[in-house]
Amino acid sequence: MAEEQSATEEKKGKGLIFIIVGVVVAVLILIGVVVFLFMGGDEESDHGGGNIPPPPQVANLSPEQQALLQNEAYRNPVAIMPLEKEFVINLKSPDPENMRSAGFAKFKATLLLADKNAVKEVDVKLDIVRNIIADSTSAYLATELQGSQGRQKLANAIVASLNSVLTDGKVTAVVFPDFILQP
Repeated sequence: MAEEQSATEEKKGKGLIFIIVGVVVAVLILIGVVVFLFMGGDEESDHGGGNIPPPPQVANLSPEQQALLQNEAYRNPVAIMPLEKEFVINLKSPDPENMRSAGFAKFKATLLLADKNAVKEVDVKLDIVRNIIADSTSAYLATELQGSQGRQKLANAIVASLNSVLTDGKVTAVVFPDFILQP
């Protein structure tokens, strides 16, 4: 009788082990499916099978900001070179008699470059680059630099001036991560 009882307990133990193993396998398969659906999936069908992601869809952007998103220099810059030192520039005075009414701009600038060779050239000519940025900025009134259009106009002027000095590389855009204007 003791032998029959131990045999039934042994069968129950094996059955319990099979149930536990089955549940663990089912849970692992379920986790794998969930991870595949959320992480992997068929990403090519979302973008038409290409490697180029669609332009970002962002609401509440001004037309100027939407134009910047379409600009290839901003979307896929070849080289990015932040200028370490901050600029503090006296701006052009609306009243030449009263220079205290001029105001100033305090900002950091980052250059988006056309190729890696331009980084070396900008490093060599860094003082000239900083001088060009300072001269370009000081030619503006504080009222001209207010708003994104004014800063974009300044950035375009800086790009044109820098490209006239650089020989091996080209600046495609200038961005201002920080820009404080005191009129």
